[in-house]
Amino acid sequence: MKPHLEIIQADITRWNADAIVNAANEQMLGGGGSGEAELLASCYRHSLWLAMCLGVRTIAFPAISCGIYGYPIDQAALISTRTITQAIEQETGLEKITLVAFDEEVFSAWNQTVSSRISDD
Repeated sequence: MKPHLEIIQADITRWNADAIVNAANEQMLGGGGSGEAELLASCYRHSLWLAMCLGVRTIAFPAISCGIYGYPIDQAALISTRTITQAIEQETGLEKITLVAFDEEVFSAWNQTVSSRISDD
């Protein structure tokens, strides 16, 4: 069974999930390049893999690298949603994946990306 993908605008530190991904990583500083795109995708893949290994049922992701690190939000939204939807094509054991936007811009970017991915399928 595929997990439910949910997009919300909230304070991730107040969100209830089995696992909340911590986006702190100095390697993502000043993002936007192609190598950094793969590094960002790898963050999402590795987090999902760890969640699967630990038997996590619900996981929440922030907009990794979109805050102080300055990764372009539209690019990050595409990378994160593409990586997550590809990863959940396989059995993960997850029930729900929540993308927690810290502001309206990130919330809108994630929603637009998911909507366009659904219409492309």
